[in-house]
Amino acid sequence: VSYRFNKWVNKFKITQETNLFYRNSEDFINFRSIGGPVSNYENLTDVFARGVESSIQINYNNIAEVNFNYTYQKITDENKFDEGFENQNFEEQLPNRPISFWNIRAGAHLLKQKLNIFWTTQNVDEYFLSFEHLGSDNLDIPAQLTHNLDIDYAFDNGKYNVSLSMVNLTDELAYDNFRIQKPGRALYVKFRYFINNK
Repeated sequence: VSYRFNKWVNKFKITQETNLFYRNSEDFINFRSIGGPVSNYENLTDVFARGVESSIQINYNNIAEVNFNYTYQKITDENKFDEGFENQNFEEQLPNRPISFWNIRAGAHLLKQKLNIFWTTQNVDEYFLSFEHLGSDNLDIPAQLTHNLDIDYAFDNGKYNVSLSMVNLTDELAYDNFRIQKPGRALYVKFRYFINNK
């Protein structure tokens, strides 16, 4: 189920979109599980996913904009039996998949849109590395809040472009879906040159 809303208020354009999803998947393939120092892929007989994705964007005169996105997803193992035995994971959230996360992106297009500056804040709530009934504190993937800054500048009618990305500005501890620590604060510079820019 999807809903989309657009409205102009003076020079402000407001766009809001919400998607509700409800999906029952049989023979759910490529579910990756962790077992000690190695991982392997498993198939799950019955997986139930439901949740909501929602976003709102506010744009002022194509100069400044703010975007907010939120996702809540409950994805559970609905197979009551596993190879003839009672399934200990029944109705538990699949591991390595956050239940809720959101991000905010705000910025401006300056100098006739030659200079773009954007700030992004991303949040992921705590979730499990393994099935919940097997987990302990050291098996959780902790909540994460990170901030990034992106600046890019185009000149000579867009023929040359320089971009600067500052990732994880506050040097927070951040992890991927398998609790492998991501790099800390980082700075990336990219230069692009169009040989034939029309």
